[in-house]
Amino acid sequence: MSRSPKPPLGLQPLDKHAIGARIRQIRLRCGLRQRELALRLGTSQSAVHKYEHGVIPEARRLLALASLGQTTVEWILTGRHAEHGATEQERPDAELLVLAQRLRSFRQVGAARVREALSLLEAAAAAAPEPGTLPALAPAVGPTLQAAAAIVARVLETLLDQAQERLGSD
Repeated sequence: MSRSPKPPLGLQPLDKHAIGARIRQIRLRCGLRQRELALRLGTSQSAVHKYEHGVIPEARRLLALASLGQTTVEWILTGRHAEHGATEQERPDAELLVLAQRLRSFRQVGAARVREALSLLEAAAAAAPEPGTLPALAPAVGPTLQAAAAIVARVLETLLDQAQERLGSD
């Protein structure tokens, strides 16, 4: 007897008890009692009790819960966000998602260009004229280019580290 392949995430059966637990988590994080959440959702306290014990709310109430919990309907239903698969309740803000996309693009294309630019700066610093061979500008050129290369390298490292921390990846 062979098993059928596991369906994609969106087609898997919903775990109603886990959905109820996530709804309860939203309510508790908002500091609300069941009665208070019911008022916000336009329903009864007994309905909220049922939601927290596995009854799936209507679409409009799911949307209201997602908004209240600063999350997505996908997270309430599956425990994951559709955009990026994260399991945390809070949905990343749009700015963070744009940053993630830019970071992915940067890693593929920009990192090579920045490394090339750093190599050029380092080569320029090494090729700078010796002090005294050119007018007054020459003594500062080499050290200035070396300092610029070091600053660019450190800024790049810092930006990548901060982006990775914000994304919680790698």
